[in-house]
Amino acid sequence: WTPWPTQDQVRASIPTKFKAKLAATTHSRKCLIILDCTEIFIARPEDDELAKLHYSSYKKHYTTMKWLVGITPCGSISFVSAGYSGSTTDDEICKHCGFYGMLQRCDAVIADRGFTEFATLRDLGCELIIPALSQTMGKGHGTERAGMTVDENIRTYHIAQVRIHIERMMRLIKGGWHCF
Repeated sequence: WTPWPTQDQVRASIPTKFKAKLAATTHSRKCLIILDCTEIFIARPEDDELAKLHYSSYKKHYTTMKWLVGITPCGSISFVSAGYSGSTTDDEICKHCGFYGMLQRCDAVIADRGFTEFATLRDLGCELIIPALSQTMGKGHGTERAGMTVDENIRTYHIAQVRIHIERMMRLIKGGWHCF
């Protein structure tokens, strides 16, 4: 069990550098959580149907289990989903793990390009902050184009500087703490 923070708790503990980076990425100042999925390798199940479920094209065709993990801007772990098979998309995990039920109107979620549920978050009154896409993927991102604008490059740079904290936490969880 991980404690879900209130907006006031997050605002009181948000690092100054994070505030500056967040201001460069969004109109919202209410980042509640930074999300990412992490996978670990598992032994290949003998049952072929089960093996297909755990197959991960992202992890070079190995069988994996996958978790959704969220941290607050100050680095506290605030959300860990149950484990899902490696073939489950990030968006599917968000839909089924209860994450959306934790959000409140005006929350902002920082994630990577694997999260594309803009409509779901918009319906909840929340904002999804992800890096710009050089080519759109057809899920509400707009029209296809060849590259990013200068503003999109700068915004993506600031998002990456904020998102690095979840990547560091994942390394710590998997390598330092041996939680998974």
